[in-house]
Amino acid sequence: MSKFKEEIKKRVFGFRIVIAILLVAYIIQRYLGYRYAASSHVYDFISGTFFGMEVAVCFYTVRLTAILRNEEKLNALYLKEHDERNIYIQNKMGKLPLFIVMIGLYISGLIACVFSQTVCFTLMAAMMFTCLVALTLKIYYHHKI
Repeated sequence: MSKFKEEIKKRVFGFRIVIAILLVAYIIQRYLGYRYAASSHVYDFISGTFFGMEVAVCFYTVRLTAILRNEEKLNALYLKEHDERNIYIQNKMGKLPLFIVMIGLYISGLIACVFSQTVCFTLMAAMMFTCLVALTLKIYYHHKI
């Protein structure tokens, strides 16, 4: 269990780094983004996504920190993450490749915002569709298996 506790501490540390990076990116985007965005809609959309990701990562960081302080919750998380059924479902739905595709679409969408509003929104729509496919696969396999 101590090995799992160290793994959770590494996750919390990684999330804190992501929080710092997102905060810097959000601040830079708020003060410089309006100069380079294709339109004000794109600027607002990107600001919202940065803020939303910041809130989500903060939520998971606080949640994992609370779990580290409670041995029962830590044990429950260990059992949930090492459950063979959940691991099989994640492998079956292609969790890692879908995650990599979503991150790639998001980053390319951010870069495209400088050049074209249409391309930016198209890439973001593709990313949201990929998220929808991942969620659908997860629900399907949880009910099927």
